[in-house]
Amino acid sequence: MKYQFYSDGGHGWIKVSIDELKKLGIHEKISNYSYMKNGYAYLEEDCDLSLFFKAKGFTDFDKVVNNNRQSDKQSKIRNYQTYNFNTYQNQEDLIDRFNEDSLFRLWTLKIINQESKSNMDFQNYSSYDDLMKNGKAWFLHLADNLINKIKNLIEIDLILWRSEDNPICKKQKENLEFQKEVLNL
Repeated sequence: MKYQFYSDGGHGWIKVSIDELKKLGIHEKISNYSYMKNGYAYLEEDCDLSLFFKAKGFTDFDKVVNNNRQSDKQSKIRNYQTYNFNTYQNQEDLIDRFNEDSLFRLWTLKIINQESKSNMDFQNYSSYDDLMKNGKAWFLHLADNLINKIKNLIEIDLILWRSEDNPICKKQKENLEFQKEVLNL
């Protein structure tokens, strides 16, 4: 298997799946000089690339790397998220929960609508892949704070439905309390 190498005037990176780094047991040894996006790590050439090569038993750069995609401009890779395996794992866990838990998906879409000032229909997004196909990258943008944002939104809704005299308000408040419990918040 050959790997793609990218470079600009200052640095170079090799694109490797994070799953492969996990299989090699080096996923937690990658420095913050590398980047990540969409399940791939972009290993920085000065330190993380040699760690990867050593783990794979590679000795000849040219035999395992496809043509160098070089640019005189600053590489877009520099704008990717800094590599952090814990952040990656958290995002993967949230993606799994989004795919498996319709109640979590509903609240997530409420948060995304609120943050992006859009109006995404819950019915159109039954999986994370559906969300990404439509260009909505807000999920990963919000991933670090998503659970707290959902919890806060439910708390706000509970305040809005606080009237104990009105049976509709009481029922809605009970429903929100139940959702909070089901979501384990």
